[in-house]
Amino acid sequence: MPGRRRLLIVDDEEALQRLARRHAERAGFEVLVAGTLTEALELAVSGAPSAILLDLILPDGSGIDALLRLKSDARTADVPVVVWSGSDVVEGGDRASAAGAVAYFEKNEIKQIMAKLASLVS
Repeated sequence: MPGRRRLLIVDDEEALQRLARRHAERAGFEVLVAGTLTEALELAVSGAPSAILLDLILPDGSGIDALLRLKSDARTADVPVVVWSGSDVVEGGDRASAAGAVAYFEKNEIKQIMAKLASLVS
C-alpha cells in the first residue's frame, strides 16, 4: 500500500510508549502500541504495521523471542524491525541483528530511531 506508514511500538514502559508515539506521529506514522510480547505478536498480524519498534525486555518474554517469532511467520517476516533497548548495546545489538532486526538503538536515540524507521518505509 503506497503511502501507508503504520508503526507498531512495543515497550512496557508507558512513558517510553508516549515518547515514541509523539515522535512517530510527528514523522507521519499512524501508531499502534503493545506493552507485552503477546500483544505485540497479535498486533503485528492484525494491525499490519509497515515497521516495528521493539524493546528487548518485555514482561511476558524476550524481545529476541518476539523477533524470532515475527521473522518465522510468513505474515510478518518482511516487516522491518528496529530494536531499542536501555542496556547492553553491543551484545543486545548483536543478538538482535542475528535474529533479524534491521537496526539497534539505545532508547535515548529517539531522533535517530525515527529517521531510520522513516527511511525503511518511505
